[in-house]
Amino acid sequence: MNEVTVALLAACVAGFMAMMVRAGISPNLRVAIRTTLILALVWIFAYANQKPISLLALSWSVRCMVVLSGLAIALAWFFHFRGLRQPETPSVAPMDRINVLFAALFAVLLLYGPSAQRFGLGALLLVSGALILSWNRN
Repeated sequence: MNEVTVALLAACVAGFMAMMVRAGISPNLRVAIRTTLILALVWIFAYANQKPISLLALSWSVRCMVVLSGLAIALAWFFHFRGLRQPETPSVAPMDRINVLFAALFAVLLLYGPSAQRFGLGALLLVSGALILSWNRN
């Protein structure tokens, strides 16, 4: 899959979301529909691309990390969409982009992984863009 395909698919998603807005579907229902479809596709891809294992076969610590990761993403989506609906709050775009910095810090601190220069440059550019976005909002 190349960049053009991804861009076309993103445009289709935006178009479909706009059609749902025009149809009068509430924001919460739109998110629920999208999330349900993504969930189904992720399970299909997980079983199609890898030999399935029992979730009970995973160690206790791995199961805890999976649950904590799921809770974190659920809260992130909740606050992201809540922020999008409140016009008096600053834009959520800078905070949506600054997560790359946190991911890089967690990867270095928790996983002790070496960070590649390209990854570091990309994170720096995204953080710079987030700071510029937040600076222009004031």
